[in-house]
Amino acid sequence: MRIQGGKNAFPNSWPSVALLVFEYKFSLIANNFVTTRTVRGECGATLIEDDKLLSAAHCFKTSVTLSDGTKVQVKPNRYHKDLNSMYKIYLGLHDKSDKPENVYNLDSFKLHPDFDPITLINDISVIKLEKKALFSSKIQPACIPLNVEVNFVPNVVVWALGWGAISLDSSVSSNILKNVRLKIIDEKYCGSITNNEFCI
Repeated sequence: MRIQGGKNAFPNSWPSVALLVFEYKFSLIANNFVTTRTVRGECGATLIEDDKLLSAAHCFKTSVTLSDGTKVQVKPNRYHKDLNSMYKIYLGLHDKSDKPENVYNLDSFKLHPDFDPITLINDISVIKLEKKALFSSKIQPACIPLNVEVNFVPNVVVWALGWGAISLDSSVSSNILKNVRLKIIDEKYCGSITNNEFCI
């Protein structure tokens, strides 16, 4: 959600990073008038195969809250034949203000069956694209260790990246992909965490 303390990434140095864009258009009746509204949201994702990505489960909306507090259920309508059509994946992107060259539609998405939207436990999803991505110097799958146990122990270095908010006291996000170097720390500093979380 936030890339606090991050620096601009070297262009296309993270070729597995993708931008997931949610755009929901719907009609709303208020005071006997029908208005058309559009709600937009963004999340990061990671390409893991030529047609599959990992992202967060919370990126897939079941409802949206408007500025006046009105809560609207997200569902197919005259503008969207299904939930998949509300999302697009942008690959090979560095600067969000540039015209995207590699835009993909979703075939499907699956949330972790034990995802809890309140605690955000098991906050993970798998996305399948309608067509396979074409690999290039800007688009590559992430290197995922297979059949190897990875130990996230104190002092191991990890990286966070994305276009998220750049400070804790602001919702201003970055147009440029940012990355920040982080370090695993002892879980005692994070209070109560579960077995499928680690402390940074």
